[in-house]
Amino acid sequence: MGKRGSDVAKEAADMVLTDDNFSSIVTAIQQGRRLFDNIQKFLLHLLISNIAQVFLLLIGLVFQDDSGTSIFPLSPIEILWANLITSSFLAIGLGLEEAQPDILYRKPHDLRVGVFTFDLVRDKMIYGVCMGSLCLAAFASVTYGPGGGDLGHGCNEGYNPSCDVAFRARSTTFSTLSFLLLVTSWEVKHFQRSLFNMEPESHSGPLSVFKTVWKNRFLFWAVMGGFTPIQVEFERSDHSVSAAGTREIFYVRYIDWFITTPLLLLDLCLTAGLPWPTILVVILADWIMIVCGLVGSLVSSSYKWGYWVFGMFAFFYVVYALVFDGRHHANALGGSISTTYTRCGVLTIFLWFLYPIAWGLSEGGNVIHPDSEAIFYGILDVIAKPVFGFLLLLGHRNIDPAALGLHIRE
Repeated sequence: MGKRGSDVAKEAADMVLTDDNFSSIVTAIQQGRRLFDNIQKFLLHLLISNIAQVFLLLIGLVFQDDSGTSIFPLSPIEILWANLITSSFLAIGLGLEEAQPDILYRKPHDLRVGVFTFDLVRDKMIYGVCMGSLCLAAFASVTYGPGGGDLGHGCNEGYNPSCDVAFRARSTTFSTLSFLLLVTSWEVKHFQRSLFNMEPESHSGPLSVFKTVWKNRFLFWAVMGGFTPIQVEFERSDHSVSAAGTREIFYVRYIDWFITTPLLLLDLCLTAGLPWPTILVVILADWIMIVCGLVGSLVSSSYKWGYWVFGMFAFFYVVYALVFDGRHHANALGGSISTTYTRCGVLTIFLWFLYPIAWGLSEGGNVIHPDSEAIFYGILDVIAKPVFGFLLLLGHRNIDPAALGLHIRE
């Protein structure tokens, strides 16, 4: 017992109950099993997606154009979108699942097996192969149905008039893959029960499925967001800026931002001594801002400005957290911490305000040429990343990590 027990008993014990309540052991076991289940769900969904795509791309090599070159059933940007955007948020939602009602009625699992149990390996192979087969059937049905098997020529390098059938088949395949990934995220919520009978102890009847999917709000909205239609072909009307009425979208830039900008915010927030919950919310808002920018750049209609506005709301939250919460914590710590945070924070906020302007002039309004766009973003990235890092390291030379609650040197 942590309260009434003697110091000798607590030192000799294998487990100490800080609240002197034996029911805490039951709660600890329940939460431990919940975490183990959620890790399995997280891995299962990602592995199903990977196996389906590998199966699809390998078998899809049999589809060849007029020159005998294999045509990929999915384009690189579709593969990146499925892995980085669609699957990521679904997997995070599965990691936030609550404990199943029957979780304490199960027998203890074998510690020698680990996470990759027989059920998980079996399910990932069956679901993955079936999902890949359905995507393959979708590609073949469009190619050899309305398309008559004409896959054009040079369709892996880009679009040309002969690639109409190939691109339609890819769009159908990508839509099929996305739909199956979204539905599968609900199906893997429980390893033994169907989605329509997930929690018979609390929800029963034909409408129980709606209560089940609504219980996890994050996963529900991740699935709903995944159903949002995206028109990848970015048609333009201003031929003087981009030839042939189209504009090239450098989506790799967004992948770079998705990885690097959270690290910049993490460094800045840790310097101010912000608590971890605040840091995680700020990083989530940053990701929302980047995803909105990418989706908006791929949408050809005026709806792209709706994504821009939504992304700006996320951006303003980041600014609010840095200006008010971050500055308050940094000033409380005082000295070099406050000076370093203010210097790096002002630089970050000023430069990040220029990114939405650059987006509006390039991907949004199609005002400047892609070469000018690359120079604009390049200058901002150089100042916002290497220069920021130099100033941060320079300031941390006079900061003791222990003052921030970080025991890095130890």
